[in-house]
Amino acid sequence: MDTTIPVGTNPFYLCWNATNNKVSCANAVSSDVSVIDGTTNQVETIIPVGVQPRILCCNLINNRIHCAN
Repeated sequence: MDTTIPVGTNPFYLCWNATNNKVSCANAVSSDVSVIDGTTNQVETIIPVGVQPRILCCNLINNRIHCAN
């Protein structure tokens, strides 16, 4: 089943964290990262970041997502 999840403007990159089943979405134009609960497919929070986030990296050792912009 396909699901549409509304996130920020111009979603550019996704990163799944297998440790907590969260999906982070870098939104290039709105300059934020949407954090999606992988179980409910709902946006949990929106994190403002620098201009045009383009790449996300998941660090499973410390359970963090890093954003390059």
